[in-house]
Amino acid sequence: MSTKIVVKGYKIHRQVDQTGFRVIYSALHIKTGREVFMTVIPIRPGRDFKALSRRAEMSKKLTLPSLVTALDCGTLPDNSFFYTHYAIPSLPLKRILEEISDPTEYLFTAVGYFIDTLDIV
Repeated sequence: MSTKIVVKGYKIHRQVDQTGFRVIYSALHIKTGREVFMTVIPIRPGRDFKALSRRAEMSKKLTLPSLVTALDCGTLPDNSFFYTHYAIPSLPLKRILEEISDPTEYLFTAVGYFIDTLDIV
């Protein structure tokens, strides 16, 4: 996969990670000046662009610390799929909940995440 990526509205910086087929770059959303990550996934045979796009669109409706919330998505000239997301780490929900010592706050937080998730399904 080429490291020279051009996406309108973004200034792509350096590669920050690669996991399997996914490559993550740091980028700047030019209009807002906000630092974001851009994840690039090659569309292989058997992988459906519509499914990737639908997943990214659904994640825009859900903001949980354990999930990446997509900002934009589309295809690159080489037909790779990309989506941009905030440049913040995503943490497993279990780890976030483990840090809450108050049982009532733990319960309300867990139920709140569950309700938010159900709202988008």
